[in-house]
Amino acid sequence: MSGLFASFRGRLRMKPPASFLITALVLLLYVTVVSFSFDGGWFIADDREELLFVRKTESIARIFGSDVFGLFRPVKNLLFLLFSHLSVYGIRTCRYVGLAIGLITFLPVRQMFGRIFGSDSKAIFAAAVWILSPTLVSSVAWLSGLNIMIMAMFVALTLLFHDMAWDGGSFRFSRICFAIVFLFLALVSYECAIAVFPSLILFDALLRHGRIRTRHAWASYACYAATIAFYAILRYFASAKTSMSGSWCQAERWQLVVSSPWFTAQHFASWFWPFGRFTVMGNYEWGDVPVWRLVACSVAGLSILAGAILIRKKLPVLCFCVLFALVGFAPVSNCLGSGNGPYGDYYLSLASLGLAAGSVELMDLLLRAKPGWKVPALFAVVLFAATRACAVVESARWARLWADPRSAFETSARNFPKFVANKVGLVRFVCVEGRYEEALQMGREIEETFGAGTSQTANVHLVRAIHSLLVLKDPQKALKEIDLCENCKSPDLSPRFLDYYRGCVFEDLLENEEEAIRLYESCLGEAWKPESSSCADRLARIKAIHGELTDAIDLWEKARLSEPENVSILWNLSVAYREAGDETRANMLRAKALELAERGIHK
Repeated sequence: MSGLFASFRGRLRMKPPASFLITALVLLLYVTVVSFSFDGGWFIADDREELLFVRKTESIARIFGSDVFGLFRPVKNLLFLLFSHLSVYGIRTCRYVGLAIGLITFLPVRQMFGRIFGSDSKAIFAAAVWILSPTLVSSVAWLSGLNIMIMAMFVALTLLFHDMAWDGGSFRFSRICFAIVFLFLALVSYECAIAVFPSLILFDALLRHGRIRTRHAWASYACYAATIAFYAILRYFASAKTSMSGSWCQAERWQLVVSSPWFTAQHFASWFWPFGRFTVMGNYEWGDVPVWRLVACSVAGLSILAGAILIRKKLPVLCFCVLFALVGFAPVSNCLGSGNGPYGDYYLSLASLGLAAGSVELMDLLLRAKPGWKVPALFAVVLFAATRACAVVESARWARLWADPRSAFETSARNFPKFVANKVGLVRFVCVEGRYEEALQMGREIEETFGAGTSQTANVHLVRAIHSLLVLKDPQKALKEIDLCENCKSPDLSPRFLDYYRGCVFEDLLENEEEAIRLYESCLGEAWKPESSSCADRLARIKAIHGELTDAIDLWEKARLSEPENVSILWNLSVAYREAGDETRANMLRAKALELAERGIHK
């Protein structure tokens, strides 16, 4: 058995040609996995709203501010500004950009792991475990998560250049300057990058003995702190939000603090065992989790933290990896009651760097086990390897789900039946598909969970309004349900936005065209949202009928900007241009509409 262990560990120490080959195979496998997300459209959660936000932003300065949800992520805005131009070639082109970002990120992450381990072979395995995990694939397959992957890339570069500043025995401040730039870029990509600052101090204290006591190290820390302070000032002037608690969680601050270890454990568990844990979002209400489980998670978390500190001298690399994972997740763990959420695998990108590196380091330690422990140690290594291999298949499945919103919400609701937020997202998909009875039944279940008149039940009333409009043809009931929806005070459904549905009632059922026009114009005065295109389409048709072709064309052009592959809008616009005498443009739009219709796109 000892000979088997020695032979196995010897093969892990790869020479440069083998190292290059393994890296190429990992990246090829990664390309294959992410490619499962290439079909489909924009994901309804975040993608379309962010895309519409940047398309309607007239000032470039606004792009460098908060995103559509009020969070300070300028890199995300710039990314979707690029997507807004690339989307004319199809969403597949945008997904190629995401794939390229993942491939590029792998390289600095691998180099960073090499600095941590001092071993190229372990670095490759750790980077492979990290990039091929389902929770990481989510950050690429879901385009709104790409800024999180970009953050991970800049985090790796920050640590790399920080450590390289001492290469050769002499301190080079120019490399610290590069680290400062990368730290700032990481922060404006995703706010969790603030965890890099304490991680750099831990890196120096645990893995670079004596460095932390030098004046050069403290000068570097001062520069990093100043960078974070500058970022905080920019964030303040951008009036950015600090959390996304919203309707996902109604717990009080102290309850979030108490639940923080459970919240952390949930996410870490989804990394180690991702099977059956895919979810778009999850809510957490105080009382959902038994007190004994909250206590158990707290004890387990404190035990892991204490254990990492105790092994800091004998096993400094493992200690650093564990602390890196905990520190990396701290900004979204709600340990300060910050109200971050909802539950989702996309929060793990930074913490999973520590989880991947720590797992590989632990497997290496098990391969060095003493004779009496070699059999159980080998079993643990094989089990871990088998689990991660199966996780690659699961990654491909997750990638496909992020390209299919309907299946994503359906899978989420099945995996986490108590996380009713997924049913709230799913109910409108079911309604749009014409499955009204199923949508109404889901609405009743949501009301039983949250109670009538809450912000979470706003979509339930909207579904009932649509059912009354399209099926029952009952205008009074439809208008009553829209009013109830408005009374729920959902942040996603403002009164002016609901005027679109009121306008549909007045146009289709009450035949009051004048009031319908007023309501449509009121809706279009709101910030542009996905349904705004349908509102513009309806208003444009009315104006075209009354001979107001210029206004109609302007409205259809705005709608086309938001939905470039909407066949109905393209066809109506082509007819309007033909009526206006612009045959060239009319023929171009008509050809585009026919091409999309042949491809099966009937939006």
